Amino acid sequence: RSSDLTEARWFRLKSSTASIIHLYQKGEDKPECQIPEYIGRTELMAEDIDRGKVGLKILKAAISDEGMYRCHLETDTYFDAAEFELKVTALGSAPMIYLEGLHDKGADIVCQSTGWYPAPALVDKDGDGLGEKPVCKMTSHQEKGLFSVNYSCTVEKSRPFSCAFGTAFSSQERRASLYVPDLLVTPSSAWIPVTICLLILFAIAVAVVVGLWYLKTRVNNAKGDPETGRQKDKEGSELEELRSLINAEKKERDLEKKAREMEREEKEALKRERDALSTELVLVKATTGPAPFSPVTISLNPNTAHPNLLLTDRSEEH
Repeated sequence: RSSDLTEARWFRLKSSTASIIHLYQKGEDKPECQIPEYIGRTELMAEDIDRGKVGLKILKAAISDEGMYRCHLETDTYFDAAEFELKVTALGSAPMIYLEGLHDKGADIVCQSTGWYPAPALVDKDGDGLGEKPVCKMTSHQEKGLFSVNYSCTVEKSRPFSCAFGTAFSSQERRASLYVPDLLVTPSSAWIPVTICLLILFAIAVAVVVGLWYLKTRVNNAKGDPETGRQKDKEGSELEELRSLINAEKKERDLEKKAREMEREEKEALKRERDALSTELVLVKATTGPAPFSPVTISLNPNTAHPNLLLTDRSEEH
């Protein structure tokens, strides 16, 4: 009975160490005793303890969980231990069948599936029961722990083709089938002319389509497509507006240039006129000489003269 179970302890055995992945003591789980990679991933299954069964569920099982384990069960009057090996399997994707190529011996058909663990095996090597088996080979490779498998066969005649994969640890399998028609496996001497005819017809069809497109383009250009005309008018008006702006800019620059030239010419004319007047003035002064001296008669009013002012007639001294 579950009430009699005092301890249930599970260990992961790896090399020479045993790590606790789940511990149940005195009616409760002890997650603090678990190793980190199993915390939150284990559940005790004690529903059948009355029949002597105590299980442990590992959630989100991964390939790394595969290996050896040991469990210890203890009651007040009983103790037992056992070891077991855990196998992990991963069911791969549904096979994808496709045509890889054609040659003189027939058609190469490939059956591909991914996401398997462990590496899958071919469940049915023939799959059609029609007697003669195709020439086949199987390859696999592992990436990030999971296996991918390729099963390729050369089919020489029209027949159903199927492939199925599975593992030894699971009853589930993945299967796919395909019917290979006569056209793909007809000898080369028969289907090469057919292929040539198909290529010629394809080339003719392409030439017709190109010719019709060319004629349609010529007709539209001759009639004048309204949408194209509107687009051209719009582009023409934009171009004319751009030209007007350029011409106005050129005129403005020409006017500024002429104004600067006129201003410079006026300054040069004024300078020349000033220089000419200065030269003329110098010549006049050099020709006439200084102005002649003219005596001036000065009279003084005795009523307004200073009382101490003394005037003498210097002409009498001479």
